[in-house]
Amino acid sequence: MLRYFEHLGVGPAPALEECAQVGEPGYQVRSALECRVYRRMLRRLHPVPDGVAAVFVLRKLSHELGCYRELAITYACPEALDFALAVERDAPLEWDGVALYELAWFRRRHELRRAVWEGRLEREAMPRQYTGIKPPELDAAALDALLMPRLP
Repeated sequence: MLRYFEHLGVGPAPALEECAQVGEPGYQVRSALECRVYRRMLRRLHPVPDGVAAVFVLRKLSHELGCYRELAITYACPEALDFALAVERDAPLEWDGVALYELAWFRRRHELRRAVWEGRLEREAMPRQYTGIKPPELDAAALDALLMPRLP
């Protein structure tokens, strides 16, 4: 039995999506947002089973161009390793509709908060739906529309 924690990196975003690159302008903000939404998406699609000692974590690691972020699964037992390997194997290759909604919401919230911080927007003028820490829940019809496959 494992007696310490191990990490299995699953990347900063779905494999086929363009993501923030170390060294590019805005990397820190963009990578934090993408990793956060990727974690939310994987938690939604691959919830950790009860009794399995695994957790999705955001990690900052060193790189020759600076620090980079990635999502990892921290585990502490063979069952949790099996879970982590299954998530890695079955991870989606692209953002789904809910994740795209969340990316847009977090980006907009960041822009609005920055405008308040810079004095370009009064705090009271910030739209109510952007004052929380996570995107508002979608109703069933909106969720269905987001999850519909993209048609040509």
